[in-house]
Amino acid sequence: MSRRRRQSHTKRSLSSKVVWLDALTPKQSLLASLVALELEERGFRALVTVRDYDLTCDIPRLLGLQPVVLGGYGGATLEGKLLASVRRQALLAEWATGLSPRPSLHISFTSPEAARVAFGLGIPLIQLTDSPHSGKVNALTLPLADAVIAPQCVASMLREYLRESTRLLAFEGVFEAAWVTRLPHDTEALKALDLTPFEYCIVRPPETKAYYYTSARDVERLYSSLLRVLVSHTKVLFYPRYPDQLLMIKGLENVTVLRRAINMQTLERYALLVVTGGSTMAQESALMGTPSVLTFPSPLPTARYLIERGFPLYHEPKRFVELSADILREPDRYRTDTSKLLSELEDPVQVIADAAESLCR
Repeated sequence: MSRRRRQSHTKRSLSSKVVWLDALTPKQSLLASLVALELEERGFRALVTVRDYDLTCDIPRLLGLQPVVLGGYGGATLEGKLLASVRRQALLAEWATGLSPRPSLHISFTSPEAARVAFGLGIPLIQLTDSPHSGKVNALTLPLADAVIAPQCVASMLREYLRESTRLLAFEGVFEAAWVTRLPHDTEALKALDLTPFEYCIVRPPETKAYYYTSARDVERLYSSLLRVLVSHTKVLFYPRYPDQLLMIKGLENVTVLRRAINMQTLERYALLVVTGGSTMAQESALMGTPSVLTFPSPLPTARYLIERGFPLYHEPKRFVELSADILREPDRYRTDTSKLLSELEDPVQVIADAAESLCR
């Protein structure tokens, strides 16, 4: 049988299979959307649910998908997070029980609500994660999984959460490589913001309302100092996570506030420097060769992995102001051609889609 005919037969055999993907954050939404598109290419019917938070709803639509928006973000307090989670779980349960046919498989990036609903309805689960430090979320989701997919550099740290029967599938690389190698990089996004390539930097403050941040006041003070230093060198594109973070730029000139992200990968690719409290933006920027300073307060195995492989990523939770100033003084010294390094990484979308086919059979 020819390759073309084998593929056609595969599509027919999978056409009745429904895969449900859930996303809570923009990163998860982007990954879920790319996996959904790949699964549809392979003959599945893919359904994407999202939480109403930041860009999570917009990203699938930009890629031609129509997500089902269920539930929202619970805010900074434990009470708010709990109530929002319980409400969302109920909404997902009502939605999933109304589907016909019911999904043959569920995939999410450790979504507690979706994982619990899928488990309760007897739907096999694939859980994705690159965050062994997120112990509470891992404890709620990974024990329910039939398969867990993670970067090789963190895989061994996840075994404590898994059942004996759970398949642990590790790949060489990081999840961010999925979209860095796929999405186009034109300069229209720069024109819309009146930016010139390599004449600006990007600052994204930390997610200080997340449960793992314990010294938000200290890091916000450092970010305010950082911004004062950067505006004396170049234009700053400031992308706040919360409205109160706008206080960091009060009285500063040479700052453009990004209210909603537009093709962040292009903005990062042409920046002199990216400074961020979150690993996703730092890692995807470094994958594209842009010097990236990560200020996350704890060690991150994925960041260490990219640093060791030669990507221009610097994990500096405390001295990031001084390091950022050094990079801006000699930006060409820090920028890296990463094309060969990228070619050595596995494509996580293919790994996830292959696992989905295997479980559905």
